[in-house]
Amino acid sequence: MSAEDQHNKISDFFGEPALIEGESKELYSLLRAEVIKVIQPKDVFGWMMVDDQTDKYWEEHRYKGGAAALIEGAYPKALESLISPFCQIPEVPSQVVSDYYGGDKKTKSAAAVRVAKCGITLAQIQAKAIQIVGGGLQMMDRMRLNRETGRRILRKEHQQRSAAKDVATPRGTEKPEDQIEI
Repeated sequence: MSAEDQHNKISDFFGEPALIEGESKELYSLLRAEVIKVIQPKDVFGWMMVDDQTDKYWEEHRYKGGAAALIEGAYPKALESLISPFCQIPEVPSQVVSDYYGGDKKTKSAAAVRVAKCGITLAQIQAKAIQIVGGGLQMMDRMRLNRETGRRILRKEHQQRSAAKDVATPRGTEKPEDQIEI
């Protein structure tokens, strides 16, 4: 069986990548192609390494983006928390937040002036948002680090296997690799 046929059978076995809405299959495929160039798989374990490394890096990248989205999603709650001490009845903090993040251009502008008069900066809103979602950020970071550690372990195993093959096969005595069928 040719290397391409083996690759196709193994790809069929692993199936489609587990992408979520908004993720690009093309970018995933490009990443996988680069991983293939580096690992140069010759057997089923090499192809498993390709899939594991690609998936772990992709998920790591996903978690980084998720952490940023988590922070941005907390901006309204953060602003409401920061503006509340400055609001007087009948002014409602949630209305200031609603105007600041929604509404027409004129309403947003007026809310931005109100927020600025209170001395509230974007950096303060971001910091408060990070504080609000701190537990979620820690979880995302642990998940990202878990993937990173997994990639590192897989790389080390691949390097050790490659080094062992180099030692076991003196130069000039190489034999064609046995092809493993799935």
